[in-house]
Amino acid sequence: MRKSILFLILITVASSLFLSCRKELNSSVLIPITVKVTYPDYFSVNDAQGAEVSVMNTATKRTYTGVTNQAGEVVFENMIPGNYIVNASRAVSEEEAEQMTPFNQEIFLNGNARDVLFYQTTSPLTIKLQGGQVGGLVFKQIYYTGSRTPLGGSYFSDQFFEIYNNSLDTIY
Repeated sequence: MRKSILFLILITVASSLFLSCRKELNSSVLIPITVKVTYPDYFSVNDAQGAEVSVMNTATKRTYTGVTNQAGEVVFENMIPGNYIVNASRAVSEEEAEQMTPFNQEIFLNGNARDVLFYQTTSPLTIKLQGGQVGGLVFKQIYYTGSRTPLGGSYFSDQFFEIYNNSLDTIY
């Protein structure tokens, strides 16, 4: 009888110890992450309103997205502290480009930050967008002597350049 009572007490204590060690995500551990997005220096305004921002936790691979407000900021509430990859992008229409830049063409901008450590409530992470006008000719591929084909063979000529039309217009 004594052994069975002692055994029951031992099981009760052990189970309470195991259950109390269970990890739960406490809301006091979660933090807000603020990302501020700015335009390049050649823009007449600084804050990038309407930029799409994504943050990905490198440990869990979970991605969160948001759009910047009028101040160029987006706040992600209740985030787990850790390492993040932050990406921001914004397509500036032709009309917006005329008002904010010396250009009158559509502009695609993007920026990112890798391995950003968020561990407590901190000042906003600032990402400066970079990019340029759409259009013109772009060197897509440059080959020179000594290069191999993707299958390991050799090319027949000494060099070549592959030019890509990066616009909607025909360029001669």
